[in-house]
Amino acid sequence: MSTTAATQKLAFVEKNTSAATSVVFLHGAGSCHLEWESVCESAALASYHMILVDLPHHHGSRHIRPFALDVAADLVARVITDAAHGGRAHVVGMSLGGFTALELVARHPHVASSCFTSGAMVYQGVYKWFMEHPAMMGAVDSVVSSVPGLTGLLERQQGISPSPALKAAIAQGKSKTRAEEVNLALTKHFGQETVHRVAGSGVRTCVVAGARMDHVDSVRRMGLALKEGGEKQGVRNMAFVVREAVHWWNQQLPDSFARGVSAWVEGTQLPPEFKEL
Repeated sequence: MSTTAATQKLAFVEKNTSAATSVVFLHGAGSCHLEWESVCESAALASYHMILVDLPHHHGSRHIRPFALDVAADLVARVITDAAHGGRAHVVGMSLGGFTALELVARHPHVASSCFTSGAMVYQGVYKWFMEHPAMMGAVDSVVSSVPGLTGLLERQQGISPSPALKAAIAQGKSKTRAEEVNLALTKHFGQETVHRVAGSGVRTCVVAGARMDHVDSVRRMGLALKEGGEKQGVRNMAFVVREAVHWWNQQLPDSFARGVSAWVEGTQLPPEFKEL
């Protein structure tokens, strides 16, 4: 456990606290717990205790900085120990939250009942180049933000519709420094070694790619390593692609995302839009 995790606590919101099974939700970079509101409203998740976390250097946890994967994982483990029923939870992560969830499983498998991630992968090729050049990503973001109506157009093309509250939180929390911290964490401190640790953890793990934006081949390779390691531990790890999904598809197809989470938690077949890799 890192020193920061021993002295700091993440902000989080709980829903349906009387339900017996706890599920922790971890958001993407630059976002916050509000990105899960539409997913958590799905009837598919009505029977779960849901814990929506703000990751370090984000929203309610903005005071915990800099962002680092090991610290984030340790802090989420502490949330689970303190707030989840029985000190264990199923862990769900989108993008940055997915990387954090996988790091959590590698470091603290005893608190994770299962793991479901999307948009978290070992970066390669052009994906890795962009992540290693945050100034380029920042320039693209500045151009998009400066053209009236362009952000809305891109959202409509992706089929996403963030709530006004989420949009406000994202705008208020924008930080060049945090973006650099996140990019460093995901390119320098997450790789195939982490995937192998997850594979050997004994925690049933599912990795998903949104075909319209994510690097599907990288997720496929992760899936192969997870499956091989899982077999040795007696668990069935899996990898899937959702053909119509963009990267941030918990905002695009929230009910489908929720049904996938519920099926994975229950150990049943995932919905038909999830195609195994």
